[in-house]
Amino acid sequence: MMLREASIRMFIAAQLPQAFLPVLGEASDVVRQNAHSLRLTKPENLHLTLCFLGDLPQDKAREVRDWFGGLPVLLEEERMAHIADYGAFRGRDGLTLWAGLTVTERMKALALELADGARALDIAVDHRAFVPHVTLARSARLTRPIQEIAPGLPRSAPAAFPAVVLFQSTFAKSGMLYTPLHLLK
Repeated sequence: MMLREASIRMFIAAQLPQAFLPVLGEASDVVRQNAHSLRLTKPENLHLTLCFLGDLPQDKAREVRDWFGGLPVLLEEERMAHIADYGAFRGRDGLTLWAGLTVTERMKALALELADGARALDIAVDHRAFVPHVTLARSARLTRPIQEIAPGLPRSAPAAFPAVVLFQSTFAKSGMLYTPLHLLK
């Protein structure tokens, strides 16, 4: 019997500025007060996904780490963003609630470059347009439409993402566990 090599689930994300965390915490509190049910994202798991790589074999994961380590670092002014709005994506088990970010053109370009780089490594990545957002909650069933709640949710001043990170994502009993593998500051 042949043993299958374990895969590594990976994604690339921007770490959120510290200034965003209390804003997103306040928004999560308001959303929770307006929900029948939901699964809030743990504060330590909040991030801006730039490129989801999926489940990769060990050798491909090593190749990704090498590639990612060679990427150029963005200047602070290229990493600016602010929390601008809120919305929801429909899913089969309720709504995914998100905080929409306004990011620099360089951050948008980075997301495209990362996807192109992953494709060059023969990794099948999503072809959907990059929509900069932070997932606040999943499986949400709200007491009123998000369009009624969103105007009262807090926005933020512009701040710089401290780093772009290659993460490993692991399913755990306590929820998702995101382990940083490599940081670009």
